[in-house]
Amino acid sequence: MMKNTLPQVGDQITVAVRNHTQHMLTWYPATTTYQGRIVATPAWVEQGYFCMTGTDRHAMRVIKWADVATITKGGVEVVVPVVKTAPQPAIKTYEIAGSRGNTYTVTNRNGAWSCSCPAGNFGKDCKHVKAAKLQAA
Repeated sequence: MMKNTLPQVGDQITVAVRNHTQHMLTWYPATTTYQGRIVATPAWVEQGYFCMTGTDRHAMRVIKWADVATITKGGVEVVVPVVKTAPQPAIKTYEIAGSRGNTYTVTNRNGAWSCSCPAGNFGKDCKHVKAAKLQAA
């Protein structure tokens, strides 16, 4: 049976964390399990993470909520909150030849165009951006 109460500071928990490490030569299990107590999260830890006690080697573990597979508190599995992540910007780059043989990089970040040429450094739609827009169409 699952409870809807998240562990609080001081609670003894067992947490299974998803592994994202992928190597061709080394096998890793799908999850790694840690046991410890929830500790207060320091101000320097980013939002979306929590902290728990670790081992002599790692005094404190900082765990990303999005990587948590399961949390068990007192033998009862706790519902893990769904963490929504901000969508990553769509970035496309184009290599555009300049009039003097230079090559400039034009970047489109979700519709915001920029160019590595001198005019592009001032935020203007230079001829390289215009060429990249034609190429993208």
